[in-house]
Amino acid sequence: MAERFPALPKKSKVGRPKAEFDLSEVEKLASYHCEDQEIAAFLGVSAKTIQRRKQDDPAFLSAIEKGRDKGKLSLRRWQFDAAKKGNITMLIWLGKQYLGQADKADWTKDGKPFEFTIAINGEDDHLDRESD
Repeated sequence: MAERFPALPKKSKVGRPKAEFDLSEVEKLASYHCEDQEIAAFLGVSAKTIQRRKQDDPAFLSAIEKGRDKGKLSLRRWQFDAAKKGNITMLIWLGKQYLGQADKADWTKDGKPFEFTIAINGEDDHLDRESD
């Protein structure tokens, strides 16, 4: 007896084929701190594709994270090299970041403002907050 319903053909996938990316290129772009939108533009896909791929493909996400970490390491190395060469601005910035140094000066002693004397044109003027 013939089947009443013939076998349905297998469904083919609908939509575009999955984009293939060279993970070394993705890592390199991430090492330059490119944002998802910039990586997408370079690869010829949408930023949403990059975001989905990071969620769905552990190797892709790993390439992005590894690249960004390499980029941070390079920046840090260049900063320390600049500081070693005497770049005062970089020395100050690194001191603030890693040594807890700050621009703020404490002009108090025991919670009270300092009193100090300034000599102007050879004359001493006594300064304190009370005399303002």
